[in-house]
Amino acid sequence: LDGIRSTAVHCVSLREDGPFITVHDFARSLADISLIEYDRRDRTALWAAARSAKLPKLSLGFHKARSGYVTGYGHSLYRIDLTTDEPTLVWSPSNALYFSEGVHSLSGIKPDESRDHLLWA
Repeated sequence: LDGIRSTAVHCVSLREDGPFITVHDFARSLADISLIEYDRRDRTALWAAARSAKLPKLSLGFHKARSGYVTGYGHSLYRIDLTTDEPTLVWSPSNALYFSEGVHSLSGIKPDESRDHLLWA
């Protein structure tokens, strides 16, 4: 899939003259974007699971203490404003459990169907 990156969001608008695609690239701030949902209150914003491009460096001792398990690739909850192309970290499952960023990851996000101010992660 040439040209497809996990740091870009492609927004497709259907118009009378055909589809119009806008690409929003977040390579400077996010290393990976997945589980994208539109914000029900603001159609120019997205909720997404993403990983920061600037994760803390983890020591060799950190990995040895976890029996060599690779850590630091977890995803946190971000709100992405498509008008300014600015992602904002909203919640991190790692930080919620007092771990280094990226140790834990979101496995899903879902907007609440009856309350537009609520998002399940």
